[in-house]
Amino acid sequence: MAGMPKKKKKINWFMVSLLAPAVGMLAVTIIIPVFVVIRMSFYHYNLLDMNHITWNNFGNYKAVFADKEFGSTFGRTIIYVCGTVFLQFIIGLLVALILNMKNLKGKRAFRSLLFLPWTIPSLVVAVTWMFIYQPQYGIANYLLGFDDFSILGNPKTAMLGVIISAVWKQMPLMMIMLLSGLQTVPEDLKEAAEIDGATGIQKFFEHHVPLYHAGDQDRDPDLHRIELPDVCAVLYHDRRRSGACDYHAAPLHL
Repeated sequence: MAGMPKKKKKINWFMVSLLAPAVGMLAVTIIIPVFVVIRMSFYHYNLLDMNHITWNNFGNYKAVFADKEFGSTFGRTIIYVCGTVFLQFIIGLLVALILNMKNLKGKRAFRSLLFLPWTIPSLVVAVTWMFIYQPQYGIANYLLGFDDFSILGNPKTAMLGVIISAVWKQMPLMMIMLLSGLQTVPEDLKEAAEIDGATGIQKFFEHHVPLYHAGDQDRDPDLHRIELPDVCAVLYHDRRRSGACDYHAAPLHL
């Protein structure tokens, strides 16, 4: 009724106490360092003489935007990010739909196996894919029928190779996030759609998507964003170290 005072929501201090350690760790390892690095970007630092730190009058930013390679490097970064996220979503959605099938046997086993890549440390994944792409004895060249071809050393294939490795590492998390949303659709709604003769596409767009969208505020769609550069940085570092070509503009200046 109008005029009635609204009840104040009580703070759940138990929930706050559970979240506090994680938030504190996040602040110490990510949030605070980000602001420190932003502050450092406005100063001139000499690692051999840290007692004389001077204001550089936006010199670092002027040097970046004046660099001729900045535009092409930034463009490659956009291609990498968009390509990686797009493939993660499409493949993760297809796998989630398969795992969400009612008659699929061994769901838990498949889900556990598919989630394994995300549990592997990024450095291990990068080294593993480095050996897969190795020109002389890599399995990628063997399967594709190439003879002594450096996938990461060729400007035409380096980006694709890096994107594939990143998608393999991060797709499982996208899959689990999408699968958790698909499983929130009520069973009675699915049964009603089947009785009405709805096709799989109709059920997906008319039931799954609206209900998933209604509950997506409780999920974090950016959980996968941190790990991507780690995998690719090691792969690119190895490609440069091999000296296979002069592809000097980094494909992932993130």
